[in-house]
Amino acid sequence: MDQPLPVSLSLEPSSQYEILKEALQKEGEEGKRSACVPPNDKAVLTVRIKPTEIAEVNISVSAAVDQASQPGCGDGQTPPPQRRDALIKPIKVEAEVFLRENSWSKYICSKDFETGEDSLETWQLTLPSVLVEGSARGGVTTAVGDLLTLTLENLGNLIRMLYGCGEQNMINFAPNIFLLRYLDTTKQNTPQTRTKLLTFMKTGYQRELLYRRHDGSYSAFGNVDDSGSTWLTAFVLKSFQQARHYIQVDTDQLKETTDWLLRLQGTQDGCFESVGKLINKQMQGGINSGNEVSLTAYVMAALLEPETPKDDTIVSRAALCLTNDTSTHPYALATKAYALALQKLLSQAVVTKNAMYWNLPKVSLETAGYTILALMTHHPITNEEKARKIVKWITAQRKGQGGFYSTQDTVVALQALATYEGHLHQETLNVKAVVTANNFTHTFTITDNNKLLEQYQSLPTLPTTVSINMTGQGCVVLQAVQRYNICTRTGA
Repeated sequence: MDQPLPVSLSLEPSSQYEILKEALQKEGEEGKRSACVPPNDKAVLTVRIKPTEIAEVNISVSAAVDQASQPGCGDGQTPPPQRRDALIKPIKVEAEVFLRENSWSKYICSKDFETGEDSLETWQLTLPSVLVEGSARGGVTTAVGDLLTLTLENLGNLIRMLYGCGEQNMINFAPNIFLLRYLDTTKQNTPQTRTKLLTFMKTGYQRELLYRRHDGSYSAFGNVDDSGSTWLTAFVLKSFQQARHYIQVDTDQLKETTDWLLRLQGTQDGCFESVGKLINKQMQGGINSGNEVSLTAYVMAALLEPETPKDDTIVSRAALCLTNDTSTHPYALATKAYALALQKLLSQAVVTKNAMYWNLPKVSLETAGYTILALMTHHPITNEEKARKIVKWITAQRKGQGGFYSTQDTVVALQALATYEGHLHQETLNVKAVVTANNFTHTFTITDNNKLLEQYQSLPTLPTTVSINMTGQGCVVLQAVQRYNICTRTGA
């Protein structure tokens, strides 16, 4: 307006927060403020509050043109019209200091339940002896009859990583391909989900081109680095070839990238040389700079993508590098099995009634993921039982946002789960999952009609013991997530 405006503001009291009293303020006026706002200007009024609970707190504020609140404001001018407005703004209040999260996940199928069993699974949700008061919260989520629903629901938070370099960007780019391929294969795609995934892919593709070097290779910071990275360039080539089914990718640039990789292959042993460096060593997972065989298996997998032009001599030399390797380490066997064989790898697995895995520090998830990819490449129907046991173990390692321990774990595990579900997607789903805790019971009903809906039920008390039973037909994923805050970074 072209004249001063007397404005009064009032913050509504609430049981969710305490309005702090300012010095010299009268009793009962803690949430009230006023100002004479100059013509065509603004004023900032501050009310201090102290939240009393960890929740989504609704802040209710009203403002009015009130001459009585600012006597003398606009004297001698036409009185302003009386106006009043209100705003309700939800604010998420989190506990102070350091957040901790524990999760328990289970991929359960009806045929796993044997007669006489009291429960399919029992989880102990315990708390540390010292934590921020009121910060403990937990609940049981069913990711329904689909292995990837949790991942789809949390795409934005799946991998908590910035986009500051070519490595970080690719880790966020690749999962979108696996998810979109899976949804198309199982005919579960929706226009909204497809649009979101394609937008992520297009943005990620354009961003990654910023880190493409003049010779066709890729590195963390592009031409600023001394050399392209063998590992990152193979990752980009494989991902971009897969993405060509969904977005426009420059094929001439892909050929330059392929040619750069091929120049690194040894003419005698067929192995690929590791050049360049990685900023985040976690990204390459078990493929370290001293292991040319695992790196060669990784590059070979990129070269074997259907859209990549193949030279039989080059592929044969790479296969020679793999077959000449005498390593019996399960991770090396897993990466080689992706293109070659499974027998030695399976013989070294830890097999229980409902799971199969490899007891390896740091690379057990990657090893399991590559094994599923190999099993699904060679006779998926015949290998279904073995693959399902590995899937159960991988699912049990999942974190609250649908991802896994490290960035490369997440990429390989998601590709494996999407490939497994794409080959062996269940036709019929009609399940009742009964969750029992201390003086608490809740039944989740999961059918074909709601299998992509993430259902959630909070637990009334913590700590507690959660037991799971199931009836019906089909497979579902159940997950419990417990979060709390502690005062020191090194606590529980």
